[in-house]
Amino acid sequence: MRLARGRWSHYQILNENKKINSYVVHTELFNEHSFHQNLHLHLVIRPCFGSDEISVFLMEGDKKQYKVQNGGFSATFTNKTDVFHYLDNICTKERYYILQDLSFLNNRNEETVELFVTMHRDQFFNWSVTEVLEKKEMVKQKEIDFIKQKLYDSAIQIVLCLEKHYPKCSTIVLDIGLLKEKWYIRDFILHFSKSKWSQYQILSLVDELAAYLPHTQLATLHTLLHFIQEYKQVMLKPCLGQWGIGIVQVSWVQGDVFEVHNEQKKRIIEGRIDLLDYLQTRYLSQKSYIVQEKIHLAMIEDCIFDARVMVQRENTDSEWEVTAKAAKIATKEYIVTNVTKSIILLEDALQKSIIIRDHPKILSKINEICLAGTLLLVKYYQDITRIGMDIGIDKNGDIWIIETNLVPDVSLFKMLEDQSIYEKIIKKKKE
Repeated sequence: MRLARGRWSHYQILNENKKINSYVVHTELFNEHSFHQNLHLHLVIRPCFGSDEISVFLMEGDKKQYKVQNGGFSATFTNKTDVFHYLDNICTKERYYILQDLSFLNNRNEETVELFVTMHRDQFFNWSVTEVLEKKEMVKQKEIDFIKQKLYDSAIQIVLCLEKHYPKCSTIVLDIGLLKEKWYIRDFILHFSKSKWSQYQILSLVDELAAYLPHTQLATLHTLLHFIQEYKQVMLKPCLGQWGIGIVQVSWVQGDVFEVHNEQKKRIIEGRIDLLDYLQTRYLSQKSYIVQEKIHLAMIEDCIFDARVMVQRENTDSEWEVTAKAAKIATKEYIVTNVTKSIILLEDALQKSIIIRDHPKILSKINEICLAGTLLLVKYYQDITRIGMDIGIDKNGDIWIIETNLVPDVSLFKMLEDQSIYEKIIKKKKE
């Protein structure tokens, strides 16, 4: 049974700690017996791995009816047995699920404030609260600051408890429900080295690197709407993903009209509520996402391009060096460069673009940024010997860190005309 990093394992770890277990919602593995024992007023069911969530409510009224909410779909039943059979059919057989009894929320008059609290460990291995984000806008910034102080000590205890079992995890997001007199843990997500949110947390610690990062937040309906209002055009990216799969561009067209662009498909949506419902159902309910300001990358013949920069060392005792820089030119109409039209040397791409800034200075600055980023990342991941940095250059010649890859795919360098560059990367890897 693969539960080592799953939710059930996480809750068992926290329940064993007497200082923490009072904050943990009562949780059991989902089966027929636990379902009938725990279904009272409000039950939530989640997979041990994954982001989807199913809610079961006892509806108000004279007749006893249960409503099952699964993303954008809902169904109503008159007895527990029918509800269980429905859930048993929609839950994937190959996965394990947990259930949580949230009936205690139904007996309160105040509305629950739902928060994402990001805990991050710096290069000196000290944990701190770096972000407190609302899922919905309900409280003011002053109240957020107060909440941050209120949660701090207990949140630190939680991550220290989890750290013992997951020492390679440097970012943990707590999904917290807050009532006036208490708070409780709804869920938590461990972000390891491949997570875009964890990488952002690391790189943003250093002011010299933070200046080259696009404004980024965990994606909630609140942060998403705020970013659209501020930047007019934003990117939604899964925290865990590769090859550009799942990346979405959201644009504010005019008035209450929006465009959602994924791969080559474009969808026009009218109304903010409809937009948020669509994004929540299609993307945010499926996995963890970040939202980023859109960087308007430089173009070659109406196709955007960015750079993959390889930074390598021979072994853990040797010096790092930039070994290759290639430009990935996107296929026309695509919003990401993972679907490439061609791969050329970055120097050649700058010459073909409309960027008028001093190209040698841009290349030198890219080397400097990538080496600085690598030296910071290696403090967290000491055993790595190569990093692939995805670097964006906008129309003004400004440089942006798009993403870092700790296990980079070097095959794209094989597409360059000059094969010696690929051979240099491979030789460095073998040494």
